[in-house]
Amino acid sequence: MRDRDKSEALLRQAIQLDPSAVRPKILLARLLTGARPEEADKFIDEAIAANPGSSEALQVKGEMLRSRGDQDGACVSSIRR
Repeated sequence: MRDRDKSEALLRQAIQLDPSAVRPKILLARLLTGARPEEADKFIDEAIAANPGSSEALQVKGEMLRSRGDQDGACVSSIRR
C-alpha cells in the first residue's frame, strides 16, 4: 500500500481484531521502524514471543537492528533463525 497512514490504521485494526495474529504485528513493526522505533520494537517483540520459531519475525528484527547500526544484535537475531 502506498498510503502509510491507511496501512498503519488497517494493521492496527487487524491486531485489535485478532491480538494473537503474528503477521500484522510483523508488518506494522516494519512500517514503524523508521519513524517510531520503540513502538516497532514492541510489535516485533510481541510477534517473536507469540511465535519464537518465525523466521520472518526474526529476519525483520535483524533488519531493524541493522538499520539502527546494531550489527551485533542483527547477527544474534539471524543466528536464532
